[in-house]
Amino acid sequence: MKITIPKNIFTGLFVYSLPDKLKENIDVKASSMIVKALENDETDVAFIPSCDLLNHNDLFVSEKIAVSFDGNLGNSYVYFSGDKKIDDISLFGDISSNEIILTIILFSENYNSDVKINLKTNNQNIDELNCIVVGDDNYFKGYFKRGISFADEFSQFLDYPYVNFVLASKNKKNIIELQENIADLDAKIEDNLNDFLQLLNMSHENNAFIIDNFNSVYFELTQNEINGLNEMLRYPYLKGIIDDIVEVKFV
Repeated sequence: MKITIPKNIFTGLFVYSLPDKLKENIDVKASSMIVKALENDETDVAFIPSCDLLNHNDLFVSEKIAVSFDGNLGNSYVYFSGDKKIDDISLFGDISSNEIILTIILFSENYNSDVKINLKTNNQNIDELNCIVVGDDNYFKGYFKRGISFADEFSQFLDYPYVNFVLASKNKKNIIELQENIADLDAKIEDNLNDFLQLLNMSHENNAFIIDNFNSVYFELTQNEINGLNEMLRYPYLKGIIDDIVEVKFV
């Protein structure tokens, strides 16, 4: 079975904690390209940004496995330049549909601002811009120390955990097979956390931040996360971004 993931600490930790037989065929792609690989039958199962379901609601989604947050950790952080009025916000890093769509919703609801989204190819000017950095640069470069967790902001807005990535497939049998080979996922990942972080060669301070806040990261879906995902996917409809409410095909 081929499993495709975006490159970030959290999906990497998921793979690190898998049984050896499932580690044999792991593919890593940019977050924005993964759903296309699924649709083109280039992979069997993949972690896709949850908002990709808005345009790909034919996919089956695991009801047991995802990557969710509700605290200081996350795959994206918001940085403010100090300007009182926020007219636009720049996105850097491994940008996905989540950051593009949910940023518009979050800033409209929390800051009463209809922001313009600017997609950037590098993050050299984050001190001068209102921006969101997506991916591991937040940790490897220590940006998180002066940013706000996007996941924390959005989970507070929803009053549910923020489901960042869902496990999806075109074939429900692939989802079922993978779920049958994984048990006690949250516990296994937490048990492997220290060893995995040592492989990344980050600073002790950055490792400590992740460890201290890891209780806000969830790899197992409960009804709480499912409610959060459904609520999150409802907002683009309410804002007129999409024409119909998406029904997730859970397996």
